[in-house]
Amino acid sequence: MKRIAMLLATGLLLGGCASTQVTPLGNREGQPPPNCERLSPEICSVVYTQAPEMLNGPEVARATQREYSTLIEDTNIGGTTIIHVLINKQGIVERTVVGKSSSHIGLDEAALRVGMVAKFRPAKLRDKPVALWIQLAITFTPGDILRAK
Repeated sequence: MKRIAMLLATGLLLGGCASTQVTPLGNREGQPPPNCERLSPEICSVVYTQAPEMLNGPEVARATQREYSTLIEDTNIGGTTIIHVLINKQGIVERTVVGKSSSHIGLDEAALRVGMVAKFRPAKLRDKPVALWIQLAITFTPGDILRAK
């Protein structure tokens, strides 16, 4: 279990299933989707002092593998979908939206479902939890070999 979490944290891909990684959050602000004002105007620009931390990397890896259907794996389709994830003050994912498509609707839909599985230690501003948007890169990689991204 710790090995899977470490692989996810270091950006290594699990061949035959997929990997997820949290993209860097620049300027100590969350990364809202472009149409954030329509989705959640109250948390489009949130400053924090402590970044959110994914708590269930192995569970997210299993969800990614589940979502990477046999059909997609057999046709050798892979790709990366960047999703925006809204994390509430309790660390629960409330919403996911596609930020950058993998160019395959099936992979994009699977990435959105994987994002909903993630659980986080919420971001904090000083000692107070804050809700914010982050980005996750969900990468689906065909094959059975463990390899570096």
